[in-house]
Amino acid sequence: MRLASKPWNRGTPSGRPALGIALAGGTGTGVFPALQSIYAWLCLWKFRPLDPLPVTRFNMDRVLAVAERQGVALVRRGAQPFAETAELLLTYDQLPYMDYGRVDEFRWLARQILAGLKARDPATSAADEVGRLLAQAEARAADGDAVGEVEHILEAYQTGASAW
Repeated sequence: MRLASKPWNRGTPSGRPALGIALAGGTGTGVFPALQSIYAWLCLWKFRPLDPLPVTRFNMDRVLAVAERQGVALVRRGAQPFAETAELLLTYDQLPYMDYGRVDEFRWLARQILAGLKARDPATSAADEVGRLLAQAEARAADGDAVGEVEHILEAYQTGASAW
């Protein structure tokens, strides 16, 4: 798709508002690479970004209200051109999730599952187990044990997804 605006390195930045939403199926994985791809394209065409919305089956109920607010903001905002290319690039680099890797994605998913399980049934033992595993992952990270951290994150995700 080509637009009437020129790419980031030519012409005057347009600054038109834009919102990227990625909806991941089943496992929820792949939501951040999808958002990163969407926002790379938006940056190339100099859109003024709103914060990205990652959506999975684990957070859909909670993200609907955010999506509605973002949609209203999208409609109400006018173009806010970037003063220079440096501002454009920094704006995109500072957006949430743009630096997330695979481990970050599983950690985020486990936290979304935990929040969803607690919302469904605050007394559920599955939520307690996911929370315990995430706390262990944080302890491993603090000890410099990256492999142990990831193992606990993956176990938290798998435990929570099975309970979902």
